Amino acid sequence: PAYDIVLFLGLYQHLPKTSRKNTLLAALSLANVWFAIRTPQSIWQSDKLEEFIEQQGFHLAEHSKADLDRQGGLYIYQRTNPKQA
Repeated sequence: PAYDIVLFLGLYQHLPKTSRKNTLLAALSLANVWFAIRTPQSIWQSDKLEEFIEQQGFHLAEHSKADLDRQGGLYIYQRTNPKQA
């Protein structure tokens, strides 16, 4: 299955560290066009999530820096080559 948009908001940091990237990868694979993620900035940087998401075929379309310290920024990615239905 694939969805036009997948929201992954405030989840990543609550997952066990050993399964975070695999869970994120599974969520990214479900996103046909759009993927939105929010996680604290410290985790975003330490886990190099921007690089990881871009390696999966997405590019950053929008970024809101509101509440970076506590909740983290909101990052909206678009799949570079959407899957064909």
